Amino acid sequence: MRNIILMTTMLVLMVSCVSKNRENELIQKVTSLEKVILEKSKIVEKLNAENQKLTALNEKLKYSASDRIYNIRKFINDDELDKASNGIKELVQLFPNSKEAKLSSKEATIIEKKKKEKKAEAARVKALGFKVFTNHTSAKLEKVNFTFTKFSFGREFGFGHCSDVGEYSYETADKDNIYLLGDVKISSKEKYVTFPSFYLYKLEEGVLKHISYVNNEYASWSSYGAKIGNYSDDSHDFSKVNSVNYKIAVEIGKEESKEVLFLLAKINGDRQSTLTVNDVMENYIVVRIFNKSKI
Repeated sequence: MRNIILMTTMLVLMVSCVSKNRENELIQKVTSLEKVILEKSKIVEKLNAENQKLTALNEKLKYSASDRIYNIRKFINDDELDKASNGIKELVQLFPNSKEAKLSSKEATIIEKKKKEKKAEAARVKALGFKVFTNHTSAKLEKVNFTFTKFSFGREFGFGHCSDVGEYSYETADKDNIYLLGDVKISSKEKYVTFPSFYLYKLEEGVLKHISYVNNEYASWSSYGAKIGNYSDDSHDFSKVNSVNYKIAVEIGKEESKEVLFLLAKINGDRQSTLTVNDVMENYIVVRIFNKSKI
């Protein structure tokens, strides 16, 4: 009985050793396979990256030299000088032996000249400040043209003249205030037109500060009956006429009327309460500068 137990124990130990060795062999094989898979995945990643580069290069090469020089010239005409410069660099890099690459030196010279001119203009504007601006009493906005024919200061704002009864409407400025008054014609070929956005600013501490909105009224009516609403008035309807005459008024303090004032027309975006020289140049039309000699 003891012999049987001993033999059984020995067999179990032998089987255990064989199983352990087999397990180690399998672990080694798995580890080896993992290394092979990792190496192959790295190769695949490298090939994918190279493929992406080749695809990108192929797309660039599809953009021909002739198309590139055409767009470079367009960028120059549109004053997009950085885009034009980058276009020349890529053209020379990808098509170094093309006639377009050889001709691009002419465009590069034009770009350099324009950049120098812009730098000089920026320096001039900086030196002059708000003195650089001039009046544009007639100008074109997106859908309308405007033409101012008269400016004045006064206590009364007269508008809405009716020739058949010889009558005006009047508003009076508050005491110690005065109106900046103006006559303006708004013209457009569009059928639906809104009055342009005009604002009055004063020069203070090197910037323009908004001081008042511009009120507008019709300069006249075809008849008194049209004015009080009994009849329609086609002379105010842009679907019927190309031009309408208006009167404007801006109520300000009497002392403010002696300061440097800028009447501006907004080109785009929202009104800003404070404007620098660059803000005005980019987003406004200077209609009229009052008391400019004080700048």
